[in-house]
Amino acid sequence: MRAVELGLLAVDQQDETEILRVFNSLRELGIRLIREEKAGSRRQELESGSEAQKIIAEIGEIGAAASKAKIPLGVFAGAVSLGGLGQEAAKAGNSELLLRAAQALGELGKTAARAKLELPFRVTASALREIGKEAAGQKMEEACIASQLLLKELGELAVQEKECFGFGEVSNCILGSLREIGKEAAGEGLETAAASVGVLLEAAQLRLNSEFSKLGMRNFGERRYYEESCNAPQCLGELGIISAQQQLKNVAAQAYLSLGLIRKDAAARYLGNTALNAEAQLASFEGVIFLSESAKENRKDVEKLQAEISGRLGQVF
Repeated sequence: MRAVELGLLAVDQQDETEILRVFNSLRELGIRLIREEKAGSRRQELESGSEAQKIIAEIGEIGAAASKAKIPLGVFAGAVSLGGLGQEAAKAGNSELLLRAAQALGELGKTAARAKLELPFRVTASALREIGKEAAGQKMEEACIASQLLLKELGELAVQEKECFGFGEVSNCILGSLREIGKEAAGEGLETAAASVGVLLEAAQLRLNSEFSKLGMRNFGERRYYEESCNAPQCLGELGIISAQQQLKNVAAQAYLSLGLIRKDAAARYLGNTALNAEAQLASFEGVIFLSESAKENRKDVEKLQAEISGRLGQVF
């Protein structure tokens, strides 16, 4: 039997030991093939790349089956395997395999969210974060942005499933992961990738502001707790300061403008804690010179690239 068939059979039989064995076998084989492709001839590259793509697809298939069967350990192992292959692809400079691994992780995260599997959902987000950071470290800017966009999709799904996950999951899993990718990108001087994180953090907090305001004053305590736990303004502040230190002036300016927009929106919705948090982060930019118009033009280019990459992600499989 093929490995994928063995894995699916193990899922049917709820055999966690066998599921782990299959995932480990597939991951080890995939890593070997990626390394062979990097070192081999053109013919070997084509053959190894094709086989590695199949392995990524098989891991994704088994992981999805484990999610539907509500086997958390199976989803966890699938996410770890895909994350490892994605990082290995980044180290090899193979953007196509990296995108396939990232996309498979995104799909696995969605199935985990729909199955209300909290820990596996967190693990898929963490694996995407590490892929994004590795891509930034290898200066693979578009692949880095792709991982960010997949995290954004998971965040949107987590908000939809908030009765299960709570808004804290959006903060802990998604906003924090975006922040870490953004800091890595800024540290590597990848202006577009760092700016992309800023755009996504702004959109995430504005979406959360809308959700928080729906709770109304009758749920003031709950609303305040969520406001304090979701930390996009802090993430934006950190990104802006690091970007300013790296002379990425457009990214720093964009973060400043985003914080101003978040503060204004939060105040209009009577979200006092969010408004104050944004205000505190704005104060940390004192002494930094901003080129606002240049940042606005740069943002348009970033959003255009995000749309292009989203389109490509939809065509990966």
